[in-house]
Amino acid sequence: MLPFQNWCATCDQQLIFEKIMIQSIDMVEDVVLTLKFSAETTDSAGNQKKHAVWLTGASLHVLVVITSEETRKQHAVLVACPRTSIGRASFLELPMIGIDSLGNVDGAPAKMLRDLGIQLQLDMLLDITHLSSEEGRGIFTSPDSRDEFIRILLHSATMPEAEIARMYDECGGSNESSCKVHILPLSDMW
Repeated sequence: MLPFQNWCATCDQQLIFEKIMIQSIDMVEDVVLTLKFSAETTDSAGNQKKHAVWLTGASLHVLVVITSEETRKQHAVLVACPRTSIGRASFLELPMIGIDSLGNVDGAPAKMLRDLGIQLQLDMLLDITHLSSEEGRGIFTSPDSRDEFIRILLHSATMPEAEIARMYDECGGSNESSCKVHILPLSDMW
């Protein structure tokens, strides 16, 4: 159970675990996706607490920035996916990618970007996580109950305006996936 082992390796030595009870494990084939457990802890001051914890680990997200050769205007490529956990039928976000055992970028968002003509290669992605976080592992999204952290990678490309216009026309995609690719001016992200 690698997620649990990784979590144990990063635990603060001042936090004493009195009890850990595993409640559920979500898996795909032999890979643990999520481990949920309850924990009872005592800190160095003797304060006792009960916690609910979900271990999911790291995720990689890509900020895709396309710059027009002619106008130098920058565009961002995002995906809109259903996010039941926040009660949204569609939520605009940075594409999340995976890395296969050979070191290739994979996952549904990476395939959608390839279909649009954007090739993501691991050696061409710049890790920009440090711009948002001093924490070495990444940006923690909800540290009250989750160990999940994200790393943000940058893919930057320059293209002719006609190619960018084609991408705008093709965005939204087919109905094969519940997620859709969107392109918008980079300035609209903020």
